Formats: sequence, C-alpha cells, structure tokens
Amino acid sequence: MIQEEVRVEPERYAPPPVPVYDNHRRRGERLYEANVISVHAVVGPPERRCWIEHQQVTTEDRGQPNVGGAVVGALLGGIIGHQVGGGRGKDLATAGGAVAGAAIGANSGGGQETRMRDVERCTNVPSQARPEYWDVTYEFGGVEHRIQTTVPPGRTIVVNEEGEPRS
Repeated sequence: MIQEEVRVEPERYAPPPVPVYDNHRRRGERLYEANVISVHAVVGPPERRCWIEHQQVTTEDRGQPNVGGAVVGALLGGIIGHQVGGGRGKDLATAGGAVAGAAIGANSGGGQETRMRDVERCTNVPSQARPEYWDVTYEFGGVEHRIQTTVPPGRTIVVNEEGEPRS
C-alpha cells in the first residue's frame, strides 16, 4: 500500500500504448482527397560517437624556482651591470644587475613540462536508422488535421466527410 503523499515519477513506467485506429472504409461512406501540407520523418534519438585523440600538453611548474637559471642570471646580470657606470655607480649597477638577472633566471625555463596524453572527444550525430513514423499535417474543409503514419504519404490523403483518414 502506498501512502497518499508519496510522489511516483512518471518516467518509472512504460509509455502508454499507441492508440490503434480503425481507418478502413465503412459501408456506403463517401471518401475525399485532402491535400497534405507538411510531412516530417521522425527517427530515433541522435547517436553519441566518441574517439580518443593524442594531445600535446605543456604544464608550467610555478611553485619551484629554477635554481640553475637564477645562478646563471645573477652572473650574467653582474657582468653586464659591471660594464655600466664608474666608481660607486659601477658597484650599484653590478649589484642591481646580479639581482635582476637572478630574478629573471629563477622564473625562466626549467618549469615547463611537455607530454602527450589521451583525450576523449565525443559528438552527437543524427541517427542513421530509417524513420520510425511520419508526422503528417493535412487540410480538409478549411481545418488542419494531424496524423502519424508508418509509411510516407503522397501529396494527398484519403479521408471521409469528417476529415478522418481512411485506407
């Protein structure tokens, strides 16, 4: 026994059966041709296709300074700074060049890693199946009617005086 406040999701159950109409001609029934306005073939849901690609990935390690780069940068910066100025200015330029070179060298190179990794790519493609049914819109007596057929219709549909399809 299920309590009244319990909510049951409709997706848990199978869809309702498709109604079957008796579309055969009745005795003495007059038939007419109705013009088809539009036809839409309905196929199954799109299919998901996936594949693996090899992709080159470059990562940078910003957490660890490049010690070798800092030493080389300090030496080069000191040498270049020593070439500038004279007297006390030469000493300041040498020290400034060494500090700047060390900072640049510590943040350059060494922290990058290039490697290959597999990446999954997916896309949805239209179903290649044959249509499950056709949605057909036709006009009869100034009124639009809609039906679903298992075969594609022609330019007209045979109907009775009420606009009901007949075969």
